[in-house]
Amino acid sequence: MTPAKPPINSRGHWALAIGETLVWAGLFYIFAALLLSWERGLGWPKTDLTIAFTLTLILVRSR
Repeated sequence: MTPAKPPINSRGHWALAIGETLVWAGLFYIFAALLLSWERGLGWPKTDLTIAFTLTLILVRSR
């Protein structure tokens, strides 16, 4: 017999899924909203800032 799987529709799973979705949405929104400000303040081109953000996400994911 295979072991029983825990129910996927529990409140904890849904709360975690919604919370994670909101955090990722906020992260991507705030990046786009602050990109022009960082470009002016730091003097870096938009492409460099975007590449740095992308590389950061890749490095964090690879851990």
